[in-house]
Amino acid sequence: MVWDILHYAGKDLRKLPLMERKSILHDVLPETSQINKIRYIETAGTALHNMIVANNLEGTVAKRKDSRYVGMRSNDWIKVILTRLL
Repeated sequence: MVWDILHYAGKDLRKLPLMERKSILHDVLPETSQINKIRYIETAGTALHNMIVANNLEGTVAKRKDSRYVGMRSNDWIKVILTRLL
């Protein structure tokens, strides 16, 4: 699974906004049975949450579209953990 692209063709892409990096990733990396490019889901939050619950996944990461890659947790990238009731 591929979420992001930080370097390409000798260029450091970390200062580019997330959506620009994802566009580059989409253009340069083919999707194959071995490579799955993770998409940015903007408007289907309820459906995403239901899929996470149905597949018993831990959660997801919410990222601002204009965020730069800083190499550590920030307010622009928030891990959303699914809490389960016992």
